[in-house]
Amino acid sequence: MKEFDNLPKNVKKTLRYISQDVRSLEKLAEVQFLVNKQINKRREELYLLKSQNKEWL
Repeated sequence: MKEFDNLPKNVKKTLRYISQDVRSLEKLAEVQFLVNKQINKRREELYLLKSQNKEWL
């Protein structure tokens, strides 16, 4: 539970939305697609910064 408490508020809201308000497999798949898309985009940005020996400001 401590890990959850340390998450940013918007992440907590997203997780609560998924567990409480998503009522269909289609909606769940849509949320999963969008979250994964953003995670992958950010991962690529961080890999690029790392390969250029830069830190995120």
